[in-house]
Amino acid sequence: MPHADSRHRPPAAEGLMPFEPAPLVVAVQSDPPDVWIRVGGEVDLDSVPRLRDAFDKALAERPERLHLDMAAVEFCDSSGLNTLILACQRLAEWDGRMLLTPSRRVRRLLDLTGAAELFTLDAVPGDPL
Repeated sequence: MPHADSRHRPPAAEGLMPFEPAPLVVAVQSDPPDVWIRVGGEVDLDSVPRLRDAFDKALAERPERLHLDMAAVEFCDSSGLNTLILACQRLAEWDGRMLLTPSRRVRRLLDLTGAAELFTLDAVPGDPL
């Protein structure tokens, strides 16, 4: 049985750029009784603390409605989904609700996991829900 060693690795692909994840961009704006959070880039294990901090800031105001715009999110993993669900649960403590505008990729994650029913979904312009 042959064993793998460095002499049998395929050559590096020439002309390919190394993959750089899109940085997470988060903005919070308050106009009581509503709060808006706009998110762009990639939501993953490394970036989710920034999203969690934004939720902490927004939820400290106990808004009636939290508008979460994720239309510019290119990737969201399970840690991001968990953060969304926890924020929804915190809002429910005072009968607040989250209005989520997902990107196509976020919507697919919500559909695949069955989590879509937890949120009030707003359509991205030009995208039917």
